[in-house]
Amino acid sequence: MDNTNPLHLRDDIGKLWENYCIVERMKYNQSKSPLLPQLYFWRSYEGQEIDLIEERNGKLSAFEMKYGGGNISRSARQFFEVELGGNPIELISKENFTQWLQ
Repeated sequence: MDNTNPLHLRDDIGKLWENYCIVERMKYNQSKSPLLPQLYFWRSYEGQEIDLIEERNGKLSAFEMKYGGGNISRSARQFFEVELGGNPIELISKENFTQWLQ
């Protein structure tokens, strides 16, 4: 609980990044949108997940947060884009975080 080590020494940086992104997105939606989206996450029994799903006016948008970049799992893409008919999952990293909130 009292881990104040620099980020490069922490083993929970992914969790911290995901939490930070979701909270900032909630604040962004609150300040910019007259109609707030419903927020969800998805996790399969096998452990695949989508970090944030927004539903607005019946349309789904999904976001996967990865601090160091990376790839979105094929099973998550299959579930969201094919099974639910959503837009492509957007990867949110340090490089595109600020654009995501504009």
